[in-house]
Amino acid sequence: MKSPSTVKEIQSLTGRAAALNRFLSRSTDKCRPFFKAIKKGQRDKWDEECEEAFQNLKTYLTSPPLLSKPVPGEDLFVYLAVSNSAVSSALIREELGAQHPVFYTSKALLDAETRYPKLEKLILALVVSARKLRSYYQAHRVIVMIDFPLRSILHSPDASQRLMKWAIELSQYDLLYRPKTAIKAQALADIVAEFTPSAEEEKLVSKKKESSIADKTSDEPDQPRDMWKLRVNGASNQKGAGTGVVIITPNGTLLEQAITLGFPASNNEAEYEALLAGLLLAKELSIKKLAIYSDSQLITNQASGEYMAKHPRMILYLDKVQELLKVFSTFTIQQVPRAENAHADALASLGSALDTQFRRSIPVEHLDQPSIEEAEQPNLMQIDEDPSWQDPIIDYLVDENLPKDKSEARKIKQKAVRYYMKGDMLVRKSYFEPHHTCIKYPQTLEVLCKIHDGECGNHAGDRSLTQKALSIGYFWPTMRQDSTEYAQRCDRCQRYKPIPGLPTEEYHLQNSPWPFMQWAIDLVGPMPIAPANKEMMIVATDYFTKWIEAEALSSTKEADVERFIWKNIIYRQITAFLAKYGIKQHLSTPRYSQGNGQAEASNKIVLDCLKKREEGAKGKRVDELPGVLWAYRTTKRRSTGETPFSLAYGTEAIIPPHITVPSMSIEVGSLDQNCKQMKVNLDLLEGEREKAIVRVAAYQ
Repeated sequence: MKSPSTVKEIQSLTGRAAALNRFLSRSTDKCRPFFKAIKKGQRDKWDEECEEAFQNLKTYLTSPPLLSKPVPGEDLFVYLAVSNSAVSSALIREELGAQHPVFYTSKALLDAETRYPKLEKLILALVVSARKLRSYYQAHRVIVMIDFPLRSILHSPDASQRLMKWAIELSQYDLLYRPKTAIKAQALADIVAEFTPSAEEEKLVSKKKESSIADKTSDEPDQPRDMWKLRVNGASNQKGAGTGVVIITPNGTLLEQAITLGFPASNNEAEYEALLAGLLLAKELSIKKLAIYSDSQLITNQASGEYMAKHPRMILYLDKVQELLKVFSTFTIQQVPRAENAHADALASLGSALDTQFRRSIPVEHLDQPSIEEAEQPNLMQIDEDPSWQDPIIDYLVDENLPKDKSEARKIKQKAVRYYMKGDMLVRKSYFEPHHTCIKYPQTLEVLCKIHDGECGNHAGDRSLTQKALSIGYFWPTMRQDSTEYAQRCDRCQRYKPIPGLPTEEYHLQNSPWPFMQWAIDLVGPMPIAPANKEMMIVATDYFTKWIEAEALSSTKEADVERFIWKNIIYRQITAFLAKYGIKQHLSTPRYSQGNGQAEASNKIVLDCLKKREEGAKGKRVDELPGVLWAYRTTKRRSTGETPFSLAYGTEAIIPPHITVPSMSIEVGSLDQNCKQMKVNLDLLEGEREKAIVRVAAYQ
């Protein structure tokens, strides 16, 4: 076949190449010059690059690889490759120690995809392969031969929405990730290199190598090709302390991490925290061979045994470092000049300061306490005799153990996409709320008990009970069913359950455009006499937030009502009093009760909760009133979709279950971040109130 000379002939060539795509390894890279030649504005541009690609393609096709048909039930292997313009894969099978190609796939990258990080491009290559070869992936277990921690990246709690979507898509297949072995077939040789640099990158790399040989400022020894590199640095200044961690893969890919220290730390302590953070990250990535570089003379010499640690805190840090170093089969520790550790130094500055020049996404974590203080705490372990719903997921996430039953194993892999491990705690990713702490059966009863009939419980129904447990950061699979059964077993909930029936007349809508602009006030009673002869109750409800203020009264004189309004609403002589502050008063009578419908509804809620909470003498209702009000204010209302507390203050309240049962929102939070976030919530409160107005209108 002669070289094309017209646009039509080039188009014919690309069509033929597309038909042979499954037989061509990295077909998109091989045919890229042809596609560039027929682009708009580049017609009739058959240049030397096109001619060279055409001749290479003809040479490749003179001895094309023979595709092999897989045997049902056998394991298949997939190799991935990434270039600047395309992602490719090769699906192969092994027979008698020889490797045979089954199918090749390739995809040209879109403009946005070319700017993905290289590890994300590798995952994209796997996703493309699974989409194009769906029948193979569904019928066989596929082993991904890769030297990079793709599985850890897909299950990372910091994964982007794009990575989470890919993880969910890949969870339907039986995938295993194994380190890449030596290639056994010449036909697959060009698919082995994951990252293929462009001509410009190759020139740049060669120049760097020449310059590094010409004037080398460091005595850094040559490392084996499979050795990973760890560069760490710590920074401590008046703004705070931070650490920077950079892990460099054998192929030159960078993994970056910045950590903000939420406690005072000296410069040496910050350096040790950086080293510990880097070692922990390397441990999570299952790295066995590691070369460690730091510009701290003290840290490197103490860790290597050249210097002796004398300060008590340095001794604790050194012991923890030596304990982590035992995980690696091979490691080296070396001091490098500060100029050669500039990348880690910049990340450390990012963690210790608010302003930064970085414009790309870098994960920044917050460390509340020194790492050495963990060893001083008692090591407690809870033993569960009965199997838990968490056990199969934890076994897969930690040790990749799966049941022998393929359908059950596939089900666990699909579930595990939504979970990750935070130390020894299983955490579930959420769509809207903070990530949920997964709890086991004994703790579920404790959480439901405290939310439903605890100190601040309001005997909520099953739906509200489930929603509140989710909103405060807990999860277990049967929480809806358990909430229903718990509410049904509650004696007081069944005894005082309202009898459903039709309203005596049509509902009359009352709207308020803004919080605390319009209040409904009503008197309730008489009730069983409580201490101080209190047998009446006054209830005030804000129409917008549904916030309730209530107080028990011994009489309903004008002075008592004045004092209640002054104390609870304004700080706050009725007619003259309201006129003084410009408050419009709308009166309702028993003949026109719809004018005070909001107060009547609030009365019903408060009285129902008091009935369900009372134990023994009915005169204790007054003592239960503060707890009822708190439970009401921290429970989401159906009309607004928010809790009255959040619409009033801009943030959610901490309730008793947070104290007794640990949750992610409390465990990983810090006082400084909490104060900042509360200020941010106040800035966003106006938007939340606008949404609540829309919800109320839709609800009515």
